[in-house]
Amino acid sequence: MTHPGFSSGRLSAMREVLDEVPMGDRDRQIVASAIGEIEAHWQTQHRERYDQAVATRDEQHQQVMSSAQEFRSRVDDVADAVRSGRMPAAEARAWVRDAMGELKRYAEQHDGITQADEHLTAFEALTPEAYQEQLYARMPTLEQAAPTLAAKVDEYLTAHPRGTRGPQPEGPMALNRHPGRR
Repeated sequence: MTHPGFSSGRLSAMREVLDEVPMGDRDRQIVASAIGEIEAHWQTQHRERYDQAVATRDEQHQQVMSSAQEFRSRVDDVADAVRSGRMPAAEARAWVRDAMGELKRYAEQHDGITQADEHLTAFEALTPEAYQEQLYARMPTLEQAAPTLAAKVDEYLTAHPRGTRGPQPEGPMALNRHPGRR
């Protein structure tokens, strides 16, 4: 019987293979290497998503800061217009009322960006396994498309048909059944 970790797309199940399946040193090395490649894939994907999120956050922050600078410039323009008599006081009061709503919106946007920073910090700290679990919880169909340990080991054995020398161990892993292996 084959261990379910071979056909799973979950890193946690793959690691169970190393802990629970008896195998020789070379086979253990092959399995560990395959898990390492799959983990590297998830780590890269996690880093790319984090970098995208940081870029989005930075862009949003820049937009808020630019809007705030424009707002400040308009405040100065309105103040000058009132002082010089080009804008009646009633019109200036109406503008200030509208401007306060706009200012409140900028503050809310900035607060949202600050909260995003907290989420980004927590997201960055995720291990590849925790990132994978979180992604599968949100989008379960992704698990069916994830690379499995069996596929990665098979890929390795196809690329290295004589990767293991000497007698092959029998057992649930059955690496020795791969075509081209001796």
